[in-house]
Amino acid sequence: MHYQINFKKFYLEIIAKYKWWYVMMMIAPVVSAFFLPICNYSLKLIIDYLSKNSQFTILEIIEPVAIFCIAVFVSQMIWRVYNYGDFRSQPFIEAQIINKAYAMLLMHNYNFFQNNLSGKTASQIATLRDKYISLHDRIFHGMFYGILTILVSLVIFFKVHFSLALATLVWLLVAMPVFILSKKNNLF
Repeated sequence: MHYQINFKKFYLEIIAKYKWWYVMMMIAPVVSAFFLPICNYSLKLIIDYLSKNSQFTILEIIEPVAIFCIAVFVSQMIWRVYNYGDFRSQPFIEAQIINKAYAMLLMHNYNFFQNNLSGKTASQIATLRDKYISLHDRIFHGMFYGILTILVSLVIFFKVHFSLALATLVWLLVAMPVFILSKKNNLF
């Protein structure tokens, strides 16, 4: 008796109980995607103001500094909310992955345990958990955050300088497939 595991179904059944924690954690990369463009925009405002005026007062540049401080504060708070959601859900999800895999393992017959080493089966169960952790990190800290940051940066860039943003967008549309293909082929 050999079971084929549908990994998507396997993980989604476990994660479904923690969907509200995932929604809470999903807010962090979305809000954080605004952090870098907003900080750069506030720096641009300060540089623009300083280049136009040789003499200034603190009250005149308080708006860009306030934008920067608010962005830092919101980013810190939202990642603390993410960490709280992560703390409240991830240990239980990882434990359930191991428990469910162990329960599936117990469904095998006696010959399975004679033909497979116990270390190999324990390693496969740990691999299931490690794959989940890797997937979770890629979603929240890698792919999703990176794509959102690029999109938000482009929107703000279009607000600041339309023609230069359009040229950047064209460059991204041409260069991104090249980067993706070269990464698959390990060229860079």
